[in-house]
Amino acid sequence: MPNADHTYEQPESLPEICCAADVLAVLPVSRATLYRTAAQGTIPCFRVGRRVLYSLN
Repeated sequence: MPNADHTYEQPESLPEICCAADVLAVLPVSRATLYRTAAQGTIPCFRVGRRVLYSLN
């Protein structure tokens, strides 16, 4: 759910549910690391079809 109207600079500025692009905008990790930690259960996430969405709560 990337939103071109917003630029995220801090994790606190992210929406409650966001896509990988939003998370990658504020965390200094690679896309592969983000997906790997999500698969391991380190980062809370869920799938909607083929998309992986991240929950910050």
